[in-house]
Amino acid sequence: LEEDRQQLQKALNQLEEKTRQAIEYVFLHDLSRKEVAEKIGVSPMTVTRRIHRGIQQMIITMKPQILQSDP
Repeated sequence: LEEDRQQLQKALNQLEEKTRQAIEYVFLHDLSRKEVAEKIGVSPMTVTRRIHRGIQQMIITMKPQILQSDP
């Protein structure tokens, strides 16, 4: 569990700053996409796109670890 958390944090840290912020605000701070958009000065659609792109990048980053830990 701790190892998974560390892998997630590492993947998150590899994202572009604006993408990381959007993901952290929505998933870690429970803000709505609209609230995040207002906070960082972009449209809610831009927040949605950044989150989608960031999650895709995190999956690619973590895929080797996920495949390695499959039983």
